[in-house]
Amino acid sequence: MFGYSKCWDRQHAVRCLFVAVSVVCLTACADVVQQPVDVPIMRSEATIPQVVAIDGDQKVDVSTGYSRTVRSGTHWRYIGSLSQGEVYKPTDSTFTVESKNIHEAYLVIKNKMLIGYYLPVEQTISLLDHPVQ
Repeated sequence: MFGYSKCWDRQHAVRCLFVAVSVVCLTACADVVQQPVDVPIMRSEATIPQVVAIDGDQKVDVSTGYSRTVRSGTHWRYIGSLSQGEVYKPTDSTFTVESKNIHEAYLVIKNKMLIGYYLPVEQTISLLDHPVQ
């Protein structure tokens, strides 16, 4: 009674393929995995360095597939602590991490290891898959 022409079937198949490819492309642009945290709290412990300097370029792979380089000679000022580690803000520039969006980021350091990024606008933390010394 109701029949579909072969032309319609091809058009339908092409549309379905286009939609499937579009979905795959959009999901490939992964976002930074974020966990909500409280605002970093300042502590005045003598064991917490107030400023850290990066000795050599440190390439860091972000879980989104992008990488960032923390440049040699940059200085980072302690702004507070989270349960995950101490948070350091760059003193002479803005540092960002990239995913679907670009996020301003501060370093989160624990036991002299970079373990992740604090994203101040979002008030979240993004932990690295592999901490960097």
